[in-house]
Amino acid sequence: MSQDYYDEILFNNATFADLEKNGGPRILVSATEASTGYRFTFNQDFFDLICSDLSQVKLSRAAVSSSAVPIIFNPVTFHNYGKQCGENIPAWAEEALKKTSTNSDLPSRTLQRLRELKVLSDSEERPYLHLADGGISDNLGARIILELLETLPVLQAERESKGAPPLRNIAFIIVNSLSYPKVNWGKSAVPPSEVGMAMRAMGTPIDQYSYETISLIEDIAKSINKSPQLQGKLNGQAGLPINVTPIVLSFMQVADEKERDYFNNLPTSFRLAEEEVDQLRKLGGVLLKGSTQYKNLIKQLQAK
Repeated sequence: MSQDYYDEILFNNATFADLEKNGGPRILVSATEASTGYRFTFNQDFFDLICSDLSQVKLSRAAVSSSAVPIIFNPVTFHNYGKQCGENIPAWAEEALKKTSTNSDLPSRTLQRLRELKVLSDSEERPYLHLADGGISDNLGARIILELLETLPVLQAERESKGAPPLRNIAFIIVNSLSYPKVNWGKSAVPPSEVGMAMRAMGTPIDQYSYETISLIEDIAKSINKSPQLQGKLNGQAGLPINVTPIVLSFMQVADEKERDYFNNLPTSFRLAEEEVDQLRKLGGVLLKGSTQYKNLIKQLQAK
């Protein structure tokens, strides 16, 4: 079983509670709910919607859910106890859903996500949630960033109402591991195989969706940073500006063509050679330190 294998080689039966206990990072794992095609996120806010405790979930179970590629692996099933612990949709979200896209302060995309969450939390209609590969609904796992930026005015107001300091600097590091392995289809009169075409047919829309997500995040960040009207909504009582910095890293930023080809042709696999793993780890730091956005962010933080 995949989960047992992951526990053996990676997670040693650790749960999300172990991450919290050991001061580990907050990890948001994304999967796709099979019956609806909606994104499912492994964080406690989402598990509150289905009246469950994320801390008891094994990291291996989340990893298997996120990587359960259709046809190759079966979905992972979770019980849904939504609405059995009282109202689990925040009041501000319920209020937003009562409005139409024309008279709401939130974008229609955000309203649609709220509708999706309400559907997934309905345990009477859907007592079981079957989770498959997160790439189907969000290959980068970055849509949650988009939603955060679009609901920022609401979140800032919520923080102020609770006496929490408003957010002032937000930085995202988005690692797009999309690769472009070379194929020789164009050099042969023989058409690609059915399997090859099936993989390309599945991968192309996912890749395009990822590009759209990154583009939207960058556009919204620019709007927030430059728009006096948006800054006015976000500043709250403190009146201090807010700055959003998206940092996108990808193999396309590798300057040397030979080195870029090396990374682009690494297989998507459960096993890589130790040397390949070391090279990938090293590359992440090199690309981050060379990022103009990252350098500017460091300068801004050091100047304060």
